[in-house]
Amino acid sequence: MKNIIYAVYALMFAAGAVSAQEFNTDISGVIAGARDVAVSVPDLTSGVTPVDKYSQYDNSQRPATQLAGSGGTYVIQGIRGEETGDYVWDWDTMSINAGQLDEAYWGYEGGHIGHSFLLFAFKKGGMVDQKGRNLKGLIVSVEAWQKHGEKYRPLTLGVQDHYPLLWDLNTWTSFADYEATYSKRPLDIYPLHITMAQKVKMLEAAIRESVMPTHEYYNTFKNSCTNRPIGLLGEATGKDFVTLKTVPIFAVEHLKAEGLISEGTTITESNLKTYEIRPSERK
Repeated sequence: MKNIIYAVYALMFAAGAVSAQEFNTDISGVIAGARDVAVSVPDLTSGVTPVDKYSQYDNSQRPATQLAGSGGTYVIQGIRGEETGDYVWDWDTMSINAGQLDEAYWGYEGGHIGHSFLLFAFKKGGMVDQKGRNLKGLIVSVEAWQKHGEKYRPLTLGVQDHYPLLWDLNTWTSFADYEATYSKRPLDIYPLHITMAQKVKMLEAAIRESVMPTHEYYNTFKNSCTNRPIGLLGEATGKDFVTLKTVPIFAVEHLKAEGLISEGTTITESNLKTYEIRPSERK
């Protein structure tokens, strides 16, 4: 069945029924494949001031920086928080305590063939912003870093070393509100069936990758929203998932087959405010 679906996509493009231009940021990964050696890209912030160094890029995307970290506690600058205007967000500094991790989820965002992400939920005190407010969860999303007005072209620019690869960090509320409420895209979240120690290891590996300077290109086939988080899962569990499909929707199937996830919860505008992602806070 999966081979038929792949063939249908191929025929649609070959016949011109669907052009690369018709695909946008709903898609962040297509076909499994071994990751190539990272290709260096120019310093994106050279010669510009801290105020405007990201001004040419999309407002919803920004790299994070680690200001401090020891004993499993991290202070991270550049996590997308509250929306303060039309498509404008606060990029906050937050403290994350890995020891207060409550749950780790594999995430799938619907729309075309989808987008994969990770969600880490925290007990109270595990994720706190600079105003002292407790946050429920952290989204880790590997994305193609786009300039203002630029759309993701998965089968053209997405395989041409065009987009820098970005590990984008968001609060759960910021990410889910925009995707589920504004964009009307359902979010499926699946608790990972691994030990808590492995979940913590995966969180810390995700933070490590997220705060590294950008020196890679996003690649639709080989360096995408799905195979990079799968790499973190492999690192945390000590297992090799190189054969796991990296089309987002098929990755969900294979994670289920591997016993790493089972049934999840679909988050939409209707249940976003009521569903509790933190098991310790459920009644």
